[in-house]
Amino acid sequence: MLAKSILLVAAASAAALLACARGGGNDENGNVVDSSYTFAPAGATRTCAGDADCVVVVAVRECSQCCGYGAIARGEAERAHAAVLEACTQPGAPMGGICGMACAPQRAACFEGTCVMLPEHDAGGLVCPNAADGGAGAAPDPGPGPSCGARAVQTGFEDGLDPSWTATDPSAFQIDRAEPLAGGASLRIAYRQKNDYLTIAQPDACAIRVAFTLRTRLLASGLTIARIVTGAGSWLHLRLESCGLSVIEETRSDAATGLGVGDVVWPVPEDAPVRVVLTVDLRTKTLTTVAAPLGSAFPAPRTQGLAGDPSGTSAIRAIEIGSAPGIVPSTVGTVWLDDVAID
Repeated sequence: MLAKSILLVAAASAAALLACARGGGNDENGNVVDSSYTFAPAGATRTCAGDADCVVVVAVRECSQCCGYGAIARGEAERAHAAVLEACTQPGAPMGGICGMACAPQRAACFEGTCVMLPEHDAGGLVCPNAADGGAGAAPDPGPGPSCGARAVQTGFEDGLDPSWTATDPSAFQIDRAEPLAGGASLRIAYRQKNDYLTIAQPDACAIRVAFTLRTRLLASGLTIARIVTGAGSWLHLRLESCGLSVIEETRSDAATGLGVGDVVWPVPEDAPVRVVLTVDLRTKTLTTVAAPLGSAFPAPRTQGLAGDPSGTSAIRAIEIGSAPGIVPSTVGTVWLDDVAID
């Protein structure tokens, strides 16, 4: 049976949250946001050399403090935040509000040169169950792909990154020859609570299979491994939350934003290679997934339904690897990918 729960969020609310993250300028509805009374940690300077260079501050949108927190670099960014808070106390400032956000205490840290937030109570990183011993061996063969217009990809990264793959920030993506998953190299991705991703363009395919091997070393949960663009207003987010791998379908229209949370979750042990295969078929509006530790046989694949693009223009247009936009990038840590196959 196909099962999925749908969460609808009013478009105005989603736009307000996005504007909070973006800071001053225009929000998604074209409304002017006064930068004198707005501070977005995500857009501030976050460069650091050590934990002492970073501080956690509250986000501010026109004097309202209802948008969460973020880590920024001490110095100029910290002074800019203080100036916004001071401006909000002066006559003529917007009437702001402070929301009662039940958030766990966070601490500032420096991860790979970028200020990030980590749970205050956990200095040892994310703890996931150990992997079952699957033994040595190659990745299991999932069989032929759907063959419906996809641009084929087959890489183990020994020759580096395909130059046609565009990166929002190349520093987040490195070819690792010291700790590869297999062969002589793997793709190493640094997750720094930023939207850093590679784009692999696709020629409007109607079905596609994406397979890869991954290994994780995370300090915080909440990870987008990849996002598949399935239309003008629809995306599939391959997410890793609390050591479980699942897919969230995002749809957008003029009226609302929808998040379809599937009930299929595959365990992903920490620091152990896992083979993952996803097959998206827009003709039947289905998603089939399967995952297993490297060296183990695949269990039975599981299928869930998809809502499809609200505009009716469903087509697989791109695959984005890394922390793609759409869901708040909360993860801190490192992910390795290898033996990527798209067909």
